[in-house]
Amino acid sequence: MTAQTTQQRPTTQTQQLAVFDNRQAAEAAQNLLHEQEDLSLSNISIEGDINTYEEVAAMGTTVGPEAGLLIGAFSGGVVGVVFVAIYSTIAYGDLVNTTFNQFSIVAFIAAGAIFGLFTGNRIRNAQLPAQKQKGNPDVPRRFQLMVEGDAEALNQAREVLGYPTAS
Repeated sequence: MTAQTTQQRPTTQTQQLAVFDNRQAAEAAQNLLHEQEDLSLSNISIEGDINTYEEVAAMGTTVGPEAGLLIGAFSGGVVGVVFVAIYSTIAYGDLVNTTFNQFSIVAFIAAGAIFGLFTGNRIRNAQLPAQKQKGNPDVPRRFQLMVEGDAEALNQAREVLGYPTAS
């Protein structure tokens, strides 16, 4: 029987190396670690952590000029159709398809859209600043730089990024 020797490999662990407020800073730190050839790190990744309120705030605009435009155009169209039905019945005794009726519906749609645009903009400007963050890419988030490596490599990576090493 031949004797086999086993070489003990250092234990690697995945650990949070740093936390950043924006993705650009996290990517810069990730690139800095990739450039270091003397580090024996693997799987350098960025994980985003967003609290529930900020996640909802980042989804998109629900109140504002865009929403007002759509709601106003729909409402204006409904009012235009009702107006044309009432006017046509009074003026002609029946629903009649005239150029004036068609123009009236289009005019009500346009007026409703413009009114909704201005109203939605006014409502959005009256909102709290936290509500104005909807759709804003600069909404504060936590981006964690995660790395996999042995304890010595993790300490070297912390030194490269300018953080104190863990003892």
